[in-house]
Amino acid sequence: MADISALGNLNPVSQPLDDERYADAKPFQLPIKGRYTLRARESFPQEAFGSTKNGDLSATIDPVIVGPKHEGFQLRFTRVSAKPYGSDENGKPKVSQMGLYLRACGIKETISSPQQMANTVEATAGRIFEAELDWRAYNKATGKSLKGMKNFPSDGNGGYQSYFIDPDDTDDQGQPKRVLANVEIVRFYPAG
Repeated sequence: MADISALGNLNPVSQPLDDERYADAKPFQLPIKGRYTLRARESFPQEAFGSTKNGDLSATIDPVIVGPKHEGFQLRFTRVSAKPYGSDENGKPKVSQMGLYLRACGIKETISSPQQMANTVEATAGRIFEAELDWRAYNKATGKSLKGMKNFPSDGNGGYQSYFIDPDDTDDQGQPKRVLANVEIVRFYPAG
């Protein structure tokens, strides 16, 4: 039997472990791939803004799901950048993640400077927008990644495990590492 006397004066157990409430607890599950309604963060502090390696403005938007299910789930570490990608018929870059985010929030205006872009992103605080969400897992130690919920291993119940096993990396117990999925925005839908 464990001797916990060295831990000092611990608080008493306030709830018995056989309490009925534990039977109702549902296991954690990531939101499945699909279209969701999201709410932009309530404010954009200074640390929400940064710069990409190429020197383009970036912003951490970290929205919260408001429906149709998984309400209250926050998409953490969600960054958009002003780096243009894609090309028009003349070969000029045409869109950026930040521009697509602003469009999804209903903003359609000409923006000509990084400061104006940051001000406009800041004005999206609390706005509702729609986006397609999916899963992505990345192991920084080995560079292995997995994108797309349907590419994750089956959970045996018609769904998917929200992790993959990386045999080239080990955890603290020397076992192959579980690389957990995050939910990411894969497409912004323009506001109607």
